[in-house]
Amino acid sequence: MKFYISFLCLTLFYSFSWAHPHIWVESSLILTLKDDSVGELQNSWSFDPMFSSIIFEDYDANHDGKFTQNEIATIEKEAFANLKNFDFYSYVFVDGVKKSVRYSDFSVVADGEKVVYSFKILFNYSPNPNSTLLFATYDPTIFTDLLLVDDPLVILPDGYRYTMSYKKDVILDDIEFPSMVRLEVGKQ
Repeated sequence: MKFYISFLCLTLFYSFSWAHPHIWVESSLILTLKDDSVGELQNSWSFDPMFSSIIFEDYDANHDGKFTQNEIATIEKEAFANLKNFDFYSYVFVDGVKKSVRYSDFSVVADGEKVVYSFKILFNYSPNPNSTLLFATYDPTIFTDLLLVDDPLVILPDGYRYTMSYKKDVILDDIEFPSMVRLEVGKQ
């Protein structure tokens, strides 16, 4: 009987251990829409001290608390580029259509005991007199908790205006987002 109770407890503990985040990220965003049909979502991810300590241990070769260009390139290859399989946890919908995303300008800095990734998410965007953008940084596997810490900064071409709001419990593209930023963009 003790075996069965132990097995049941172990099984429950194991299943619960997968039901919560293992990495916490404070995220900030800058959305830039230009006249050249490319939208940019500048991301800054500040990782929790535990995950940061792993990055420092694995990639800061001389343990000086800073990252060289070679170390950054290795982090990009081994601890970031694979996120393309998850859209870099960056989801952009324009007028209800999910946009393919790609990244550029990846960098890493140390901020005290935290590691901060910075990168741009690029997506195709044709300026439209009136359009609705929904965007979020989210990990649907719930392995990583990405918390948007401030309202995103929005930069638009001259002659455009926007209104921003937040939507809760949005289901798009078979993914349930707990929160998304909704941006109504239009000509002035």
